[in-house]
Amino acid sequence: RQMLGKPVFDDNINSVPLYWFYMRTPNGTMLRDGDGVSYAPYWRAPELMFHCLAYGKNPLVKGEFLRQSNGRYPEAALFLLLNDPEVKAKRSLESLPLTMDFGPVLAGMIARTGWYVGSSSSDVVAEIKGGGYIFGGHQHADSGSFQIYYRGFLAAKLGLYHFYGTPYDMNFAKRSIAQSMMLVRDPAEKIGHLPSNDGGMRLNLNFPRTPEDTMKNFRAGEKLYCTFGPSAKRPYYSSFAADLTGAYSSKIRKYIRSFHFFNMEDTKIPAVIIVSDQVTSADPAFRKYWQINTLQKPEITGDGAILTSKQDALTGKMYLSMPIPAEREVKVYGGKDAHNVFGKQYMPPNRHKKTPEANGYRIQFSPRKAAAQDAFLVIMQITDGTV
Repeated sequence: RQMLGKPVFDDNINSVPLYWFYMRTPNGTMLRDGDGVSYAPYWRAPELMFHCLAYGKNPLVKGEFLRQSNGRYPEAALFLLLNDPEVKAKRSLESLPLTMDFGPVLAGMIARTGWYVGSSSSDVVAEIKGGGYIFGGHQHADSGSFQIYYRGFLAAKLGLYHFYGTPYDMNFAKRSIAQSMMLVRDPAEKIGHLPSNDGGMRLNLNFPRTPEDTMKNFRAGEKLYCTFGPSAKRPYYSSFAADLTGAYSSKIRKYIRSFHFFNMEDTKIPAVIIVSDQVTSADPAFRKYWQINTLQKPEITGDGAILTSKQDALTGKMYLSMPIPAEREVKVYGGKDAHNVFGKQYMPPNRHKKTPEANGYRIQFSPRKAAAQDAFLVIMQITDGTV
């Protein structure tokens, strides 16, 4: 671009850094995405940020580059060639809307209650993944999954990455069972070449050969809508819905999930989330599991569960209520059982055995009576740990 004096990529490339801004958790790490997991106090990629800055000349990206580099610039000649001193750094992200729709390709939404990053932060961050496109490799089978962070992960991904293609990696870490999402289990289903059957999404480890092949075989559903308001910058509600039928095999005839995030502007109850699912299976005998994964031992209650989190001295809770279905069974899997895929055991790599995800819990709610069509309605109130 410097030599030609004109853009060499589509302008959309300049919005890529926004994804990293929105994925930042209040403790400085990141929401989990694919095989990437950040445990550092503050996730950093200063050279990457510098190249994004040099190409897009965004003051917010320059502010993030300076924050990540701590004054240590890239190789001197490169900095001299590509840095534009006319671009003045803007360190605060307060000018950005609290909610972002990531479009039809990624198909997802992230909603926040604020931009403060620090050990005393009480902001809430929630992500819902929609349909969009799913490829093999480092992407996970997680269409329709959600993450919720408030003083720690309340709804979490449990997959941990070390070596690619190990039994644990392919049968648990990358699979739907490691996510907070819907499982529908046909006991006779073969999920690709895998020996396990987690009831999750179909497996696609191929790569597209043509644009037509991409459109036809790599779509994992379709975003139906994403809307937030009434204020575009600081919305009270942020709503997202997707038709996720295409993410699964023919065991599912129709599946729609909607996700509604409410910023309550309240220190005691900062956010409320409502998740609604309508799912029809090809056979009433295929059991449906509404699953949420968390890092601390949950408490099962008469109407759902209480999940907890901890960030330094601060604690949080999530009161989960499930009015629909009224007749249901609930099971909690912790310890070794958290990594058991319907009878097949897979354990995290030894190097991760002390991490929270390696010691997390899976909670599964399932209708007591078999039916082809089922509805789930879940209300999650996020509160201060003392409330």
